[in-house]
Amino acid sequence: MPRLPFFALVFLACDPAADTGDTAPLPVVPDLPTAGCGMAAYAWLPLEGMGQIVDDDEAEDLSLGAAAIDFVLESYGVTQFSPLPYDVRAWRLRYTTQDKGQPAEATMVLTLPAVDDGTVFPLVVFPHGTSGFTDMCAPSAGGLEENALPIVVAAMGYAVAAPDYLGMAGFGEPSGMLHPYLVPEATAVATLDSARAAANFVAAEQPGASVDLGRTVLWGGSEGGFAAVWSERYAAEYLPEASIAATVALVPPTDLTALAQAALAAPIEASAGLVGAWVGQHSWYAAPGHDLSEVLLDPIAEALPGEMMQSCSDFPSMEGLDTLEAVFQPSVLQAAADSALGDLDPWSCYLGLGDLHGARVPRGVDPPVLVVVSEADDLVVAATVRDSIPVLCGDGYDIDYLECAGASHTEGAVKSLPYQFEWVRDRLADIAQDPAEVCAVDVPFDCDQFLDIED
Repeated sequence: MPRLPFFALVFLACDPAADTGDTAPLPVVPDLPTAGCGMAAYAWLPLEGMGQIVDDDEAEDLSLGAAAIDFVLESYGVTQFSPLPYDVRAWRLRYTTQDKGQPAEATMVLTLPAVDDGTVFPLVVFPHGTSGFTDMCAPSAGGLEENALPIVVAAMGYAVAAPDYLGMAGFGEPSGMLHPYLVPEATAVATLDSARAAANFVAAEQPGASVDLGRTVLWGGSEGGFAAVWSERYAAEYLPEASIAATVALVPPTDLTALAQAALAAPIEASAGLVGAWVGQHSWYAAPGHDLSEVLLDPIAEALPGEMMQSCSDFPSMEGLDTLEAVFQPSVLQAAADSALGDLDPWSCYLGLGDLHGARVPRGVDPPVLVVVSEADDLVVAATVRDSIPVLCGDGYDIDYLECAGASHTEGAVKSLPYQFEWVRDRLADIAQDPAEVCAVDVPFDCDQFLDIED
């Protein structure tokens, strides 16, 4: 059944029997599942209060001329994007969102092409990769290094909303919570509300430019790739005023259960990632009657949550641990060896709710999707994503799949940037995907060929 446009939903929400002078649209509340894994039930807050600007500050340190951005790129030997067409202005914004049915606030950086001629720009929502688990780790609290890619994208002619996640307030009142790492609902909600906040801010404060929510691109890498695919999943109900034109997911964990299985087979980067995921997930789902010592050895289970609230990467309880047996409970390793991770509730439930295939949130929008994977990645193990592509395509996704040969976790995302930009431009120009490439899982490609990098 086709979805009604947003204005029709608002119209139908009005009471036709009431006096015309007294009518007002009823609150729009998303029809989406909540809770899970033993949590207490809660209800969504109305969307009308979301994405409202609480505080804003022009970020002069992130506002650069096109020539300066060209110079920085050229200093790294990257020349194929030059000359960039736009200077960039940037703001740090704090905006309203929600968390488990309660009002919350989140932070972001908004970058815009510096124009005053009313140009309408597509909106790119650019959630970031893992940078930590607490407020001090928010990219909006950082400088050029932490916000370089959104600045470059804005200089190419896009409005860019670069949100922090819940538990990562870059400025203003502390969040008072641990970042709910790899939790779909918490991730998608704050990410989508950043799009709403960007549109609200530009409409109210920047009349010389305009953001087109009808051409919204979700684009992120690593944890940001997770945020992109899950924001797409929630978008139809949670951001109905937008139209998702494309989704770009770079080295995204699409199957947390399969990734956990790989992480528990041998000590790799994904093993530490699983520890962080279980700590962050349990802090949010908080299944009653369970604690971290069920899956992590006692000293780590006791110390790590506090360490993650105090630092972005320095966790003393994890230092020098190079075997799985030094980190995980024997029962967890045995369950993995027996291919029985599904029996480890609620921990398997936490992971399962982050598996994109078979998700309990129906896919209400159907944009083209680009997935980029790094062949030598041991943080988001390539095979776990590669194997999920046929399953996701069977669920109706139209995926362009690119695997960068020999690339490490971040290398695939960086080396394929020119291809990503071209792919996004084609989608925004309504150029159809090549049918021969849709859902084709080709052999790894030498992504060095995309970059014109001078020695």
